[in-house]
Amino acid sequence: LTGILGHATWRISKVPPPNEVERARAATSLRTMTLAQWISNSPITINTDSLVPRPAAALSDWYIQDCKTSKHSSELVSCIFGDAAGYLTIALVGDSMAQQWLSALDSISARNGWRIVSFIKGSCAWTVEEIGVPVDHHGEQYPECGQWSYAVSEELRALRPEVILTSQLVPYILDANNELSEQLMTDSLVSTWSEAISWGSKVGVVISSPQPWTNIPDCVERNSNSLSSCKFSLSNPEAFGAARVQQAAAELVKSVRIFDFTEHLCSSEECPAVIGDVLVYIDAHHLSRTFVDYLVPEIE
Repeated sequence: LTGILGHATWRISKVPPPNEVERARAATSLRTMTLAQWISNSPITINTDSLVPRPAAALSDWYIQDCKTSKHSSELVSCIFGDAAGYLTIALVGDSMAQQWLSALDSISARNGWRIVSFIKGSCAWTVEEIGVPVDHHGEQYPECGQWSYAVSEELRALRPEVILTSQLVPYILDANNELSEQLMTDSLVSTWSEAISWGSKVGVVISSPQPWTNIPDCVERNSNSLSSCKFSLSNPEAFGAARVQQAAAELVKSVRIFDFTEHLCSSEECPAVIGDVLVYIDAHHLSRTFVDYLVPEIE
């Protein structure tokens, strides 16, 4: 990350993390492993009470719950993280695939004197080119997403952050034939990122984290004696979320910087549900805060 350097509702946000000692211990234990040990250290059986977070409380292992625009609204909600008086501004834009990195970005930015300004809306990719109809991750029409994206771009145009970081889960847009199109999404991302670059901002794209599409904490609870049942394969195209369109768009906008942490979650073929004593996912889509905090040295 160190290599890429108005009408909104603004909030200063600093949420004290729960179970800080447990989380720090778990993250530290992972940091003592080499990459090969880390990925291979997926236990076959486990006492779920020893996991951080515990499966029953996994959803609470999320940095901040309410700093985002609700699904049926297009009003901008923005929060400030890191160093509120920082000399450099980074805008974090997108859906929960962007939001899941906030705990790491907050600590990194506080140390480096950077200000993080967040613009988050669930299941909404930041795209402004009117070449199709936005949809959510279920493929349902999502007009509020398009309205929000336009408002975000207007805000960013005025703010002129030095860096814009963006991520997303949704890989397609609805075309004129009511078909879901990855090509339209790719084209829209190229247009949106290129426009931001024309303002003078650097654009960094965090590749969508691999998607299990099954509730990992529930699976671990049910299969504590056979955790291999909760691994998921990278041979399933749906496991990549929006990664394909993000990478395709980045190929066409050469100044965009890609951040891809897949190798830190998965081997070349599959992704474990548990690494060491850390539960990697809090649901069917999102990384646990404990695991994200482990990745701080890699992100920074």
